[in-house]
Amino acid sequence: MSDNSLPVVDKQRCTSCGLCVDICPDKILIPGDDGVVTVMADTCMGCGHCYAICPVEAISMPGLISDLGLATVTAVSGTETPERVEIESLLQLMRSRRSCRAFKPVPPKLSVLTDLARIGTTAPSGTNSQGWQFIILPERSDVIALGEVTADFYRRLNRKASSSLYRLLARLFAGDRLERYYHRYYKAIEDGLSDWYENGVDRLFHGAPSALVVAADRSSSCPQEDALLATQNILLAAESMGVATCLIGFVVEAAKRDKSIAASLRLGATENIYSVIGCGYSALSFKRFAGRKLVTPRIVRLSGERTERKFEQERGEMKQQNKRTRLVLYSFGFKHGVPVDANMVWDVRFLPNPYWQEDLRPMSGCEQQVSDYVIKSDQGEKFLALIKPLLSFLLDSEGNLEQKNHRFAIGCTGGRHRSVAVVEELRNFLSDKNVDLDVFHRDMDREDGSD
Repeated sequence: MSDNSLPVVDKQRCTSCGLCVDICPDKILIPGDDGVVTVMADTCMGCGHCYAICPVEAISMPGLISDLGLATVTAVSGTETPERVEIESLLQLMRSRRSCRAFKPVPPKLSVLTDLARIGTTAPSGTNSQGWQFIILPERSDVIALGEVTADFYRRLNRKASSSLYRLLARLFAGDRLERYYHRYYKAIEDGLSDWYENGVDRLFHGAPSALVVAADRSSSCPQEDALLATQNILLAAESMGVATCLIGFVVEAAKRDKSIAASLRLGATENIYSVIGCGYSALSFKRFAGRKLVTPRIVRLSGERTERKFEQERGEMKQQNKRTRLVLYSFGFKHGVPVDANMVWDVRFLPNPYWQEDLRPMSGCEQQVSDYVIKSDQGEKFLALIKPLLSFLLDSEGNLEQKNHRFAIGCTGGRHRSVAVVEELRNFLSDKNVDLDVFHRDMDREDGSD
């Protein structure tokens, strides 16, 4: 939030109750010598908690507005104490909302769509950045225009995916995402494109006469989470107002890869699209709630039984550990980027590649068959015969060096087979050394982490 969000304290009204001081997340409010609260900072996240909690309205927030400016909804005044919503009513609203795939041709009024966007701003956002942006497509012609840009992207993507040679080359240099797209989505997308171009059937927006696009600035703390939280507020508000909605994920995915889509919506260079909501009025009415899969929450107790004695013991152990050398050893894939935080990087792409063995390809370097294929090869044994003494030398010499923390990285092409096998072998080798060892595999579980 900008500097003009700083709270202003009316010293005549302030009763020195301290509620605002206790609740301020930035801790910029402190009691003055006379007990009256004073603002001790030049910046503020602008959450407005101090304003909302003050019992005598002694705090104002000039940079914020309490009135959402809604045109079609009578909102509770920002100065009134909010009433708690009954959980039964809220749950009924949540369960009533269904994705609409059969819209009437009449769009909601522009004032309704504007109100929905403003209601979206009632959602929480990371560090209260409120970096979201809302784009309204008020008419069916606007929706069709966005659909044309999106369809053009998928037409080009399907043209590539239809070529077995192109898919093979993509697998070699960019992983198997295109291959998976071909098997999972190609036919459905091709049928949808055919309906769109030849028959005028809209499988993308399902005939929605208007749409809301929710974007956010990438410089915000949590832009995607912020946008999706605002989206949920919009969906529930729309349901309450009788407006049918449907999330259009294919547009979001296309916009990630085709910058012309964001450009067509007049988005800034640092703004990304995170949700697209088709809006209108449903041509059908549901008779009952739809069922949901029963979920059983996992219960994890992390606290355990921590006595003061045990805490002191652990603290003493940590002090001893701080005197030892710490080594972070990890694998990575060069095609996902060379790590910039590593003190040393070893390239093991010269080792035999299990990716080209059909039975080993689906496995990772953590599995014995892959490990044997890499480690017990002539190149593998020669490499380990060189690197193990080098590591011993570095760690044995560490006591004379000022730096106690090191990060060593070992990379292959995709970070799934060779580098993982080598790191696991070195983990075993270093297990009895006087070193605090931390091992992880940065890219092993990537879907496109093939070697």
